[in-house]
Amino acid sequence: MKIILSPARKMISDADHIAPVELPAFIDKTAAILGWMKGKSKGGRMTSRRNTIQKELVRNAIYEMKRHVTANEVYEFIKEAYPTIGKGTVYRNLDILVEEGALRKVEIPDGPNRFDCTLKNHYHVRCEICGGVYDVDMDEIPDLLERIHSTHGMKFLDYDILFKGICPACREKAKEEQNGRESNV
Repeated sequence: MKIILSPARKMISDADHIAPVELPAFIDKTAAILGWMKGKSKGGRMTSRRNTIQKELVRNAIYEMKRHVTANEVYEFIKEAYPTIGKGTVYRNLDILVEEGALRKVEIPDGPNRFDCTLKNHYHVRCEICGGVYDVDMDEIPDLLERIHSTHGMKFLDYDILFKGICPACREKAKEEQNGRESNV
């Protein structure tokens, strides 16, 4: 059996230069067409997606912001230059970039997830006052997952280590407030 895209499909995209595709007879024609048009899938999820302007805007915004940002911060940043962009578009493209391995999602307990451009395993610290999240400058602990002994039968898959601290800006602000109170006495 040969599948040839209809002329209407060719009119949608002139970039398609499609030759007929030979498929084994046992493959369902509809599933073959849908799978072929969407690209190869893995576990029901797309393994490659097209690069869109919106996805590039999201990726570039995170690189320009140069910190661990929340999805809402990315949305607000892009919205300044592109007021018509939807929040769902930004959130969806963040998830796609994480899925593709272009960004890392840092899950923060009791706070919004952050997005990070540094893809290698590393640790983070969250300021207990302002909530800012920063990279910790230290080598990764080698073979950490293999060194953990499970007393509950768990199979460990991955980890995120998040330290707690107070950032320099918050320490300075607290110091200034304390000096201000002392001079008023």
